[in-house]
Amino acid sequence: MSEILNVFDAGGAALDPPVASIDDVHRLGLWHVTFACWLVSPRGTVLIQKRGARNRIDPGSYDASASGHLSAGETPEDGWRECREELGVVLPAEDRFPIGVLRNQAVRGDYINNEFCHVFLARWQGTGQDLTLQAGEVAGCAEMSVADGLALFGGHRLEISAQTTDGDITLCATDMCNAAQRTGKNGYYLKVMEAAADLLAGRPLRTLPPL
Repeated sequence: MSEILNVFDAGGAALDPPVASIDDVHRLGLWHVTFACWLVSPRGTVLIQKRGARNRIDPGSYDASASGHLSAGETPEDGWRECREELGVVLPAEDRFPIGVLRNQAVRGDYINNEFCHVFLARWQGTGQDLTLQAGEVAGCAEMSVADGLALFGGHRLEISAQTTDGDITLCATDMCNAAQRTGKNGYYLKVMEAAADLLAGRPLRTLPPL
């Protein structure tokens, strides 16, 4: 049975009817709600996920540590299950920090994604060796330093190194999911790195611009 999602207009008002199947959501480009979390370690790094082959938007690209749809009736807090399902990570409530909602859009052929994504940071004490990756959904993970992320997404460097359990990789801004929008139009990845730098420094977190 197809997953059922709450659906909205571009201004965030519920549609009538207020729910639709996930297939219709992406066929018709209906606005819906999603979750994304970025895990920040005391090593000064952020965990990024390599998207698996099942993903319709940019498989093989890198994105938040964990993410997914919120089913009808769920709240953003319910999205934390994605960390457990995709990474095998359970995070206590005191280590979770909302930084705002991203208006995200992407079209890949007849697959249309219009989402209000609730974005969180989380303190994470683990390493790549501690992860249990969800087959098909997650192709791998890497850690980038927050300092390197600020330089990459701020336009000061063309590429950086990130660390995987199999060794270092070279990462460019174009290797990120939906890079044209998120590194240029809305600057999402830079804003996440700025908030991660705040978390590491013990400062109030910068947040995403209001919708």
